[in-house]
Amino acid sequence: MPFPCHEKKKLWWKTVMRRSEALSGNLKKLLKEDLQICSFLSLQFDESTDVTDIAELCSFVRLVFEDMTSKEELLTMIPLKGQTRGEDIYRSFKDFVEKTEFSIHKIVAITTDGAPAMLGKSWFYFIV
Repeated sequence: MPFPCHEKKKLWWKTVMRRSEALSGNLKKLLKEDLQICSFLSLQFDESTDVTDIAELCSFVRLVFEDMTSKEELLTMIPLKGQTRGEDIYRSFKDFVEKTEFSIHKIVAITTDGAPAMLGKSWFYFIV
């Protein structure tokens, strides 16, 4: 059931943008906290190309906490500059890990889509 008072109210685009940025910042902060307090985590990687022909590495994380509850979130979406070989993907993800300061020692599993850059000659999967 719609609320009549909200039907007439228009939001200014700057207000919407400011609120979206605040929510985004809060979600990033919560994810960073979860990465610090989780007991274990697993990563899922998928490399794809967007409509502007830029390769991107999408990474999802499943967090397992001390009480054995779990949570799955989009960890990051990293644009890949230049080539998308295993070494390039590894370097981009390593930079992200160093920037966010989460412990790679908590990683218990890594899943990929089986793309050649992930499993081929360059072996991103084993480099991690």
